[in-house]
Amino acid sequence: MGLLDQQMAMRWVKNNIASFGGDSNRITIAGESAGAGSVVVHMMSPLSKDLFNNAIAQSQHFHQWGVSEPNMKKHVLDLAQQLNCSTSTTEHIVKCFQSANPETLVVAETKIKLEEGLVRFSPIGDGVVLAKAPNLMISKASNFHKKPFLIGINKNEGAFLSAMAMSLITGKNLSALLLNGISKQEFETGVYGLIAKAFPANKVAVANAIINQYTDWQNTTSISYSKGLSDAYGDFVFMASSSKLAGMLSQAQIPTYFYHYTHRLSFGSILANRRGVKQLPDWYQAGHADNMAFLMGDGSLSQSPFKFNDNEKLMSMQMQQYWGNFARFGQPNGFGIPTVWPEFKEDNNWLHMEIGNSFKAVQPMPDMVERYQFWTNVISQIGATSAAPCSKPSSTSPSPKSGFRSLWQRLQKIRPIVDIDNNGVVQGISVEVNDSQKLIGGTNILKMYFGIPYAKPPVGTLRFMPPKEPDSWSGIRDAAVPMPACPQKITSMMKLFNLTSTSEDCLYLNIYSPHKTGDAPKAVMVYFHGNLDGIPLKSGTALQFDAIPISVIGDIVVVTFNYRLGALGFVSSGTDDAPGNYGFMDMIQAVKWVKNNILHFGGDPNKITIAGHGAGAYGVGLVSVSPMAAGLYQRVISMSPSYVSMAQATKDNLVKRSQVIANKLNCTGTIPEIMDCVRKPTITAEQFVAADEDSWQMQYYAVTDKTFLPDDFLARLANMSGPVPDYMTGAAADEVGFNLKLSFPFGKMNQSTLMSWVHGTTQHTLPDIANNPYMYSLFANTLKNEYYPFGMFSNSSVNYQRYKRLLNDAFVYTPLAHRAATHAGDLCVILETISLSLCTVFLLFCRLQR
Repeated sequence: MGLLDQQMAMRWVKNNIASFGGDSNRITIAGESAGAGSVVVHMMSPLSKDLFNNAIAQSQHFHQWGVSEPNMKKHVLDLAQQLNCSTSTTEHIVKCFQSANPETLVVAETKIKLEEGLVRFSPIGDGVVLAKAPNLMISKASNFHKKPFLIGINKNEGAFLSAMAMSLITGKNLSALLLNGISKQEFETGVYGLIAKAFPANKVAVANAIINQYTDWQNTTSISYSKGLSDAYGDFVFMASSSKLAGMLSQAQIPTYFYHYTHRLSFGSILANRRGVKQLPDWYQAGHADNMAFLMGDGSLSQSPFKFNDNEKLMSMQMQQYWGNFARFGQPNGFGIPTVWPEFKEDNNWLHMEIGNSFKAVQPMPDMVERYQFWTNVISQIGATSAAPCSKPSSTSPSPKSGFRSLWQRLQKIRPIVDIDNNGVVQGISVEVNDSQKLIGGTNILKMYFGIPYAKPPVGTLRFMPPKEPDSWSGIRDAAVPMPACPQKITSMMKLFNLTSTSEDCLYLNIYSPHKTGDAPKAVMVYFHGNLDGIPLKSGTALQFDAIPISVIGDIVVVTFNYRLGALGFVSSGTDDAPGNYGFMDMIQAVKWVKNNILHFGGDPNKITIAGHGAGAYGVGLVSVSPMAAGLYQRVISMSPSYVSMAQATKDNLVKRSQVIANKLNCTGTIPEIMDCVRKPTITAEQFVAADEDSWQMQYYAVTDKTFLPDDFLARLANMSGPVPDYMTGAAADEVGFNLKLSFPFGKMNQSTLMSWVHGTTQHTLPDIANNPYMYSLFANTLKNEYYPFGMFSNSSVNYQRYKRLLNDAFVYTPLAHRAATHAGDLCVILETISLSLCTVFLLFCRLQR
């Protein structure tokens, strides 16, 4: 539509400009950046052929407009979903778009994830504006109108644009990024995130080639990495495609004039100034749009936004003279020019105009030639099956169907539909996954289904109650968009893990299935997410880790899910009114749902592994001993678990904590009265989260009840009966280091602080011992002899390191070894493979905890 708007404007000018003193037979269309891309389209469009005479494309990136057909379809559906449009028919989508508020439409578009290139929507081969797909049209000079063409680029096109992108990725200040540079890791992240993703078939190989080409191996500094990313991004988006297009049109006998703008403006860079960036690194000379200052500004006018020095005023006038001549005569030379601007031709060594501190006709610099050949030869071959800016499309590539009418019918082919017994029909999405390392044997299709309810929303009278079976639904449920996480406090770090919104209506799961028609049912992994802020069972989301790699490479169906957290998931009245353990029962309900329904998604209900990390591993451990979960799974993976040390919260303690929450919410009286109060819809989930903010004083654990955990956890662990599931466990070398560092950033503890924290640790894990002076004295001496021999309390750094070791043993390694021993059957063997000190502490803790 936007291109048709442009053509309508061009037609109006053609028909009416004579009334304003203009010559309708000497019309030049000109644009910069996206506007230049539009100019390239009109150079190929049959509708535009008779509407102009000359064309100017400055810093064009038309090649990056080539959004692939599958991703264009996905973006259309994503936009419809953002606007809550019905996607049942094409007509419904179009009518919804037409009736949407323009501001809302713009905001919704920004929320669509970019799958490739720089834009979400781009020109298509509709048979009207363009006869074929843009990537097919631009590869042949015969598709272009034979009209004089002026095209060029700036030296550092990618400088500010790549810095802005890296600022968003890293969270670093834009000015600091430009002046101080980026690390090697950030450079590689930028290559992958900004460039290589446009080559999905071979992105690893493409990224490695780019990193090798643009690393200054003689000067590997943060500044050189920053310049390398700028050059790579600028060459990818602007230089390679513009140079190739100019050469192709010139060889087709279309008069072509090429420029390379290198001047550093005395007042800085236009885009940088707009963002308040005043200082630029030495290598930053001419960024994107900086040439527009010379073309559109006049330093001699008082109202000019550009404050030129004397040479720049002259340069601006001369540049305007070149552009004016081109608009008048179809070539830039004529009266008043300082240097003859030659045509861009192979037989004159590709002479072009360099616009620096003066105008000079020069040959391409050797480094630019090398980089151009890198993109046209090396990258076009590595990424031959991708939308590379300079690659030649396959002659067998099918032309996309034109028009919008059949869009929905075509989308049906890439959106799988599953009918779930006793639930309803869901429609997911599918993505094509390719691995250049051949770990999956080539290309595979992964089907994904998001936001499937596995229980009724736990709101109203169902708040603080065990989960109930989900209601069925009619029609097709859109399973293309994940649902919000369960209520919790969202921090800036959590946003890095895709946690941006919460809702009390949160009991949904996501399914990743590589299953293809004809395959046997695949093994299933149900993943219990851990916490994100260091406090168990108070944060996290089903989306905090990407399940695509393990599903595709492992060739398994992966299920992730949300479960209730914090107060809403674990408070207890100590009675049947609110028994507690709701989040743990959510976990079992999710596994039960998977057991009953996963066959519809290509999973084997008799090959289910429950897996978790951190708090999720704690949940896995509890589920594995709960009678409610009997027969629902076959294997267990427990990563960095701590369920033995976390199992010591008595019901009385949890009831007291729950009363604190109720008091903060002004709910008092008898237990039934309190429960009626906290279930009122006037008390929001956000209020519960706020009342639950006292970190370590408000942790939540499992308590014994009548259904989920009828006996003490350790007792059930010691007396498990029936088939024992396969079990895999492990932990990192320093599990507690990060959280401890938050409290002691300098890695030091004096003796008084140390003893206070040791007592706090004991109070937390073994309250009966901590509150008994005699027992605590024996216990403290045992810890002292084990972790602080010879009275080594004077060295604050040693104190810190040994306390960290104590915490690792107490909270991670000891319970891990204890749990493993229940399966290995030989406690000593397990302990001998770890360490003597851990063995000692393990025996001490196990005896005391029993």
